[in-house]
This record gives sequence, C-alpha cells and structure tokens, in this order.
Amino acid sequence: PDGLQFVSGSEDQFLKVWDATTGRQTAEYWIGSAVLSLSWRTGSRRIAIGDVMGRMHLLELEGIFR
Repeated sequence: PDGLQFVSGSEDQFLKVWDATTGRQTAEYWIGSAVLSLSWRTGSRRIAIGDVMGRMHLLELEGIFR
C-alpha cells in the first residue's frame, strides 16, 4: 500500500481494492472462498490472503497504482 489505496475481503469471496481519497472501489478479485484474513505490507504489490477453507493465496497487483 502507498497510503492511497486499501483492501478489504469478506464472505462474498472477493478481495476489493479501494481508493482512499475518493472511497471508490478500483478493482476486485474473486478468491473462490470467504476471505478471513489478509496482509499487505507497505511498499509491496503482493497481498497475502487466508480463506475459510484454510488456503493461503498470494496476489500480485499490477496496473492499479498511480
């Protein structure tokens, strides 16, 4: 994250990327199972996601940054 975006995940099985300035959703990614946890380290484009099935996903975001 760069302070201009944030991410959320939920039971709808989607990881969503939001613009922190406008509050608008800018991208979404289907994970395939309810999202229980996520971690996004400052300066990284990778997000680690844990789902309800016990799986870990590593998602690399490209092309959504200013």
